[in-house]
Amino acid sequence: MNRKLLLAINLSATVLLLALIAYILLTLLNSYRLSTSNARLDITRASVQATSLFSVTNGSEEQDLNTFRNSLIDNSRIKSLIIYGRNGELIYIYARNPAYLKLSTGSEQFSRNSVHLPYNNLYETRHKVDLGDENQLFAEGVYQLISPNYLLRLAQQLFFVLAVLTLLLLVFVITAGRNYRTRSAGEKDTASGEDSPGLVSQEPTVSATSVAAQPAKQTVNEESLYAPDSGLCFEQYLEERLSNELRRAASFDQDLVTALIKCRAAADNRSTYIQLAQTLKEHFTFHDLLFEVQNDKMAVILPSTDLEQGIDELSDFQKELFKTDPNVFCTDDVSIGLSSRNGRLINSDRILKEANAALKRAENDSETNLIGFRPDPGKFRSFLATHK
Repeated sequence: MNRKLLLAINLSATVLLLALIAYILLTLLNSYRLSTSNARLDITRASVQATSLFSVTNGSEEQDLNTFRNSLIDNSRIKSLIIYGRNGELIYIYARNPAYLKLSTGSEQFSRNSVHLPYNNLYETRHKVDLGDENQLFAEGVYQLISPNYLLRLAQQLFFVLAVLTLLLLVFVITAGRNYRTRSAGEKDTASGEDSPGLVSQEPTVSATSVAAQPAKQTVNEESLYAPDSGLCFEQYLEERLSNELRRAASFDQDLVTALIKCRAAADNRSTYIQLAQTLKEHFTFHDLLFEVQNDKMAVILPSTDLEQGIDELSDFQKELFKTDPNVFCTDDVSIGLSSRNGRLINSDRILKEANAALKRAENDSETNLIGFRPDPGKFRSFLATHK
């Protein structure tokens, strides 16, 4: 093959590749600058809208809050948004999915320092806005500068161009190689000479002994999640699982109910406790959300459930329990206390204390033996602000 022609082809391919890379880089840079400007504008606009909403309605109009939240959902570039006061007290929090919101474990108070907004430095940015009003509010959010789908399209274009370029070079090399072999064969045909008999060389066959590979036996000694007799989860996993469910509920702005069920007869009789656990598992199908508590209580976690729904659900369980085993359980034996998240950012210890307080009152309630703790989000925020 002509060396000058091959050099020219390689140089042309290199120039084309560099031009393509430069075009993609300029496109990304332009998109990045434009998206950065849009990030400041969108975060500021959403923050001002939220400030106007809370200043007019004090955050009490559910319809206005839903409208504002839907506007955030419609803007797919806004991944998370928090609004907080001068002292760090949280006023509003939003996250498109749990990956964009992390709460500090072990924090007793939920303030700005306990909330983290993770983001990907490659195609996302975090922007902070000083609203500059008399309430001295601040807003901070994560904004997506470049969509992963957009990067995927650019990568597909680059791959397509490289594939076409590689195919053209391959076709040219194959064609040039065939012409070179044809010329070489013509030159050999014109040369005189006798072909000497070829020597046949026999390669020795190598026989390999097959070794059966036996996978190493791994003995996994994991502690069981469920108690062997009752079938409920051990109490040691309750707080961790409840904390995870509370974080998930806060990320999706959903409610959650935690209930404590106490059976007086089960304190000294394990068989009665086991019968109560079996009825509980038959009523609630999610067994990984049912836990043992001490030797006479049980805990139930109900995600995506408000307090009224939780009371109805546990009331149905009471009726089913007394109807199934009238000789074992009576209305004075089983007491139930509930509490809900109700829009608050709380930890597992807090909601369990509230459910336990409701349970103590339910033990003295001779009518239903079922009490729900109804928290006030406004008073809870005021409590956090004054006890910071």
